[in-house]
Amino acid sequence: MPMVERKASVNLDNSDYAKVFVNNIPFDASIEEIETAFSKFGEIVDISLPQHHYYKGRNRGFCFIEFDKIDDAFKAFRSEDPTLVKDRVARIQMARKT
Repeated sequence: MPMVERKASVNLDNSDYAKVFVNNIPFDASIEEIETAFSKFGEIVDISLPQHHYYKGRNRGFCFIEFDKIDDAFKAFRSEDPTLVKDRVARIQMARKT
């Protein structure tokens, strides 16, 4: 009898997950500058901006932004107008729950 491979059940319901992944951020951008650029889409709950471990005082060029509402995250993701952080166009993707 052939073995049947079972895959772990993965919860793909991200309906309440209001987080976006943003890259192409200038290395010297601050959390305040990112918040200013993205607050036009809605209330921001949290911004995670990883710092570079080798170059002190520089971020790694990406961040995660959590909005209060999923609709606000979709507004940021679907925006046709470019979102600028320090005159650089930020690339926005919906973040996935891990």
